Amino acid sequence: MWVMIVTFLFYSSVDRGDFSPTVESIEFSSKPACEAASAAYLAELKPVADELNADIVSKREVGEWRGPGGVVISAVCVAK
Repeated sequence: MWVMIVTFLFYSSVDRGDFSPTVESIEFSSKPACEAASAAYLAELKPVADELNADIVSKREVGEWRGPGGVVISAVCVAK
């Protein structure tokens, strides 16, 4: 049995106070099935995370955003 652990994390500087983690897990009967699902998940959502991160960088460059900030997406398969 394999489990895909999916995380979506939005974070920003302390003065904004944003930290929004989301974690989900999905069970698979085999490692190849889990890895295929992980690849599909990341292929679908990585462009969204990249766009959000680019927007954060552009807002930081013009002074609309201060401090660290970003979006992190991951999908890892682990043996259960």
